[in-house]
Amino acid sequence: MSKDALGEDVALGADTGGPVEIRRLPDGRAMMLPVSPYGRKLNVEAVEVLADIQGVMRDMITLREELDVLIEQARMCRAPWALIGFSVGTTGEAARKRWRDEEDKT
Repeated sequence: MSKDALGEDVALGADTGGPVEIRRLPDGRAMMLPVSPYGRKLNVEAVEVLADIQGVMRDMITLREELDVLIEQARMCRAPWALIGFSVGTTGEAARKRWRDEEDKT
């Protein structure tokens, strides 16, 4: 597991039901791969690209969590859904459905 900006655990990868190996790249980055025949056949370029994908996904998970907190703060400040939607590049109704539905789940 990785840590997000708040120090919370962030899970990457689907549950493979099997062991996962950590590979260290020449530039010092580390990545996770399921222990499988697929991972053993990867060339260096593929491993580097997969490591980049994992890094971007960690960043996206962290940013989504930060966005959720900011949306909640905006709502607490009584910002209208129309402006929240505008700020995230969608309609107010789409933003309301996205974040209000998430609030209803908790």
